[in-house]
Amino acid sequence: MRLLILGAFALFIALPASAAPLVASPSEAFVLLNGATVFKEKNMGNLEWQENLTLGDKVILLGGVIKEKYNGNERDYYKVKLPNGKEGFVRTSMLGVGGALGVVKADASFIYSEPRDVKVTDRTLGRGQLVVVLKEGATDQFVPVVGYEETKDLTVAGAFLVKEDVSINDVDVNTIILLSVAKAQKSPVLKKNLLTVASTKYSTSLFQDMVNAQLNLVTPPRAVKAAAGSYTVNDDNVNVRDLPNEKGSKVLGTLTKGKTVDVTETTAESYTVDGQTALWYHLKDNGWVFGVFLTPAP
Repeated sequence: MRLLILGAFALFIALPASAAPLVASPSEAFVLLNGATVFKEKNMGNLEWQENLTLGDKVILLGGVIKEKYNGNERDYYKVKLPNGKEGFVRTSMLGVGGALGVVKADASFIYSEPRDVKVTDRTLGRGQLVVVLKEGATDQFVPVVGYEETKDLTVAGAFLVKEDVSINDVDVNTIILLSVAKAQKSPVLKKNLLTVASTKYSTSLFQDMVNAQLNLVTPPRAVKAAAGSYTVNDDNVNVRDLPNEKGSKVLGTLTKGKTVDVTETTAESYTVDGQTALWYHLKDNGWVFGVFLTPAP
């Protein structure tokens, strides 16, 4: 089955075998807004709140588009079956039917009204925007997408993006889902937990810089103090990080055993990583190394 799924989308985006896209059938849809409301019928033609969905949830369509009212406003809805087995109504604008979940990887990807260079519009989708990428209508250069712009309460439909601007790698998609859900959390503990999962489980994602930026906001800065001296690296492939933290930091490079490095500062207190406790050392050449991997040079 996995090979069949990959084959279905190889037409317009080539992916390694380990990055299968998250795909919905024509009778299924992905949720394009974190916290999208599920309604239940209060009385004939009128709805009331039931629960909320998470960005990226997959629902089953139980019919076509229908008109319903909520707070006196009539809009288009799908009746759907939720992941928990319940049924309810969700606005059509917040669902992407069929296709594969994707995410915009360009800083600003121009929307095209047709898959032709001359059909570019002045609208763009920003980096990290979740979309559903459709198979039908794709070309060598363009892919059709469906999305939802929350700030404008606007559906992106009948739209095309340049293929190279979009990733349907499940690692990238899951990273953006975790990032979006984390931003909505009021609890700093839950927010940090979600961001840490995104940072560690999906460390190869193209969006790790966005995750790290959020992690830095919820991780108090570590106090440092001046230091001087030369140290010898006592292990191979020792990571040099941009922050004195094993989680939420970016690996800048690695050091080989026996290399001598100069230190300019250390953290003010020790930290425990994988059962070992030490200071973090800031190298003169930039970057932080955990102290267990350094020995004072003779």
